[in-house]
Amino acid sequence: SLSSKMCERLTAGDPMTEIRLPDAPGGDPMARALGEAIKKSRHVKEINLARRRGSWARDWRGCGITEVGLAALVDGVRASQSHVETLALDYSPIGDQGMGILGAWLASDPPLRRLSVRCCGITAGGLQALLAGARRCLSLRVVCLEGNAIGDKGADLLADWLNTNSSLEHLFLGNCGIRAVGAEAILRECDRHPALAITGGVDLVNWDDMPGPRNEIPDTMLNAIRAALQNTMGRKANAAARPIQQSPPTMQANTAASQQAGGHAATIAQQQAAISALEAEKRAWSDERATLTARLAESEAARAAAQMQASAQAARMQAEIHRLTTALAAAQQTQGGPPSPAFSRSSFLAQYALTAMAATPTDVFAAVRALVSAYCTHAGVSPVAGETFAAALEREAAFLDGNLNEVDCLAQQLWTSGLRLPCSPIPRELSFILNEAIRLDRSNEAMLRPALQLVHNMNELCVDRRAGIGADVFPPNGRCYRGSVLPEAHLGFFHLGQRYRVPGFLATSRQESNATVFLTRAFKAHHQQHCAVLWRV
Repeated sequence: SLSSKMCERLTAGDPMTEIRLPDAPGGDPMARALGEAIKKSRHVKEINLARRRGSWARDWRGCGITEVGLAALVDGVRASQSHVETLALDYSPIGDQGMGILGAWLASDPPLRRLSVRCCGITAGGLQALLAGARRCLSLRVVCLEGNAIGDKGADLLADWLNTNSSLEHLFLGNCGIRAVGAEAILRECDRHPALAITGGVDLVNWDDMPGPRNEIPDTMLNAIRAALQNTMGRKANAAARPIQQSPPTMQANTAASQQAGGHAATIAQQQAAISALEAEKRAWSDERATLTARLAESEAARAAAQMQASAQAARMQAEIHRLTTALAAAQQTQGGPPSPAFSRSSFLAQYALTAMAATPTDVFAAVRALVSAYCTHAGVSPVAGETFAAALEREAAFLDGNLNEVDCLAQQLWTSGLRLPCSPIPRELSFILNEAIRLDRSNEAMLRPALQLVHNMNELCVDRRAGIGADVFPPNGRCYRGSVLPEAHLGFFHLGQRYRVPGFLATSRQESNATVFLTRAFKAHHQQHCAVLWRV
């Protein structure tokens, strides 16, 4: 695909300045690949993932990037030596979480001049996160928010931002659900915003072919905004061109030579006054930039101190967990080990035959949402984070495989997803959450019920229960690999030829290299407190 070719060119050191992707949507995998490739580039100035057809056509389709892919892309831009001036993410479902990611990047004052996030599922909450960082981005000139339901609350936030920003030149707000109250807030700032006045750059026009709530602003209010922009532009132009007032002539008998000398003197005085005004404006800009730079330095220092404190606290907690785990393992070994739960008495076995499989993709996604919601309640994770994680799984499945009618394959694909639910101390994938439901068994029926549905569908692919069919060796050489970590106290249990029951799905790979990647990731995630182990199963 074109995205793969671009990544190869960037990695090879191609001095490419523009990244435009008009081919099929690549979603988060494409964004992650671009992020890694951009780290090796020093020339990229424009990243346009809006996938538009034609030069200025509004028949747009997004590339399917979510907040997960956006985070990888922004990390790549941060780590590179490129000076990205244009970023277009139109019609990508990055939502309010994506605005938080962009706001954190803008707070570092990158050289970004143009940002376009049309129809990205943004609300006033996401806009607030974006503008919190945009206050420190002094280079931003163009912002497009068309097709996002920010409403009057978002308009108030923009007006407050414009009150502290004097460099923005264009602001596009069509189909944003803005009413008269929000338009009035913007009108107050248009009257004293010189850069917007020069360009006439506040656009509140609705587009019939664009999603998003239409603006409902009276024509009188729109005319007032246009008039305010024109009046501000006129005042600025008159101030720049106003001649120095001269006293009326007191003598009627001036010679032609005297009049010419007086004209030259007036011209010189005007030029000197204009130069003085420009120098004063330049000093004011320099003072404002110095103030903002000092505030940014203070904020960065405070953030670094907070991060160090949090890291130290996390290290102390991890050390305490390790100590308690080791003590528990020693106590169990002294007492002959913990009792093994009997599968024959498990609630899983009792309910498995009574649970129906998910019959449609809607049923599969409903089971995933119920499982994630129950896990969030069990682990103390925010329900909003759970809903966002479940929605991201559904979007990823749709982009990776447009045909979702094979519900068994869909369940297996969701189980293999690499997306993670943000929780402490370690973000968790859906495969972990499913196994956790099986391990908890009757102690958490809310997790077990939706888990049984997914297990039913996956077993249709993984387990052959038909009579008269012999067992095939899979994989062909009869060996799989698994990479993970294990507390040192339990190493003695595992040896060559050991057979044991796993309460859940045991994720393995036919490639030893894949298992090594998971081993390394798990070892780092546990802060190197456990032993790295490569199983041959």
